[in-house]
Amino acid sequence: MPLETQFYIGFYNKKLFAKAGIKSVPTDWSQLYADSAKLKAKGILPLVYGNGGQAISTEFYPWYDMSYLMIGAHSLSSWKGLYDGSIPWTAKANVAQLQNWAKLEKLGYTNNDVLTRTNNLQTFESGKAAMLVDGTWDTAQYTSKMGSNVAAFVPPFSNTPIKGVVDYPGDGFSVLKSSKNKAAAFKFIDFLTTKEAGTIINKAGLIPDIKGMTTSNPVNQEMLNFVTKAHMTPYPMMDNFVQVNVGNAADKVLPAVLANQQSALSALQNMEQAWKQLPPAQRSSKGFAGG
Repeated sequence: MPLETQFYIGFYNKKLFAKAGIKSVPTDWSQLYADSAKLKAKGILPLVYGNGGQAISTEFYPWYDMSYLMIGAHSLSSWKGLYDGSIPWTAKANVAQLQNWAKLEKLGYTNNDVLTRTNNLQTFESGKAAMLVDGTWDTAQYTSKMGSNVAAFVPPFSNTPIKGVVDYPGDGFSVLKSSKNKAAAFKFIDFLTTKEAGTIINKAGLIPDIKGMTTSNPVNQEMLNFVTKAHMTPYPMMDNFVQVNVGNAADKVLPAVLANQQSALSALQNMEQAWKQLPPAQRSSKGFAGG
């Protein structure tokens, strides 16, 4: 039973966009570069990266961005090719996407300490950066600190207007066969399906994953609207999609790509090598849930 609905998503500062003369959010690479140049010209850091928030490692977590990099390169149904190898990680489209991503740091559109910064959330909240890529678990913090000045946008890591958004069930609960308190555990699981539980989840700033319930947080509602009104294709989180060993290999190299300390091709070769070393049973896309 999922606790909530999660999005990997971008957040932006409305006032900083207005100060730079930006009237709408970017929807592709060219617009992102152009808007970042406008922000930089006004002395505003366009994008901030760091390991604050969901601090999973000592460096920033690359899978928020990597999910959108692959959304920009492949349709949902094509993602199975990344899993079964029919689309190698070293495919030209993948290399180009990571090269475009690294260009953000190279052009000075990110902080120059992307690998070591720890206060990226505070940098964004204090109005020192215009954008960051994060997730729904931090929405309540941003709206609490920034009020109506914060809004959501879909990271536009695509040569054409981005058409997909990462929208997937978040943390989940289950009952183990070995549980010594199954009756109580199942009772709790049942409770999680109720509107009472959904109200608690909503008050915590999260999006209830219960039919008929929604969110009272306006920024979270913007995210839901990307799917329900803008009809964007929901994608899973890529870190939940790739094989564990491929993900582990990527964790070691992707941050260095953004920092321009490792080439896009070299990083993807590491991922491809990890895929090639998988046992055959872990390469099959049988049962793939894509569209």
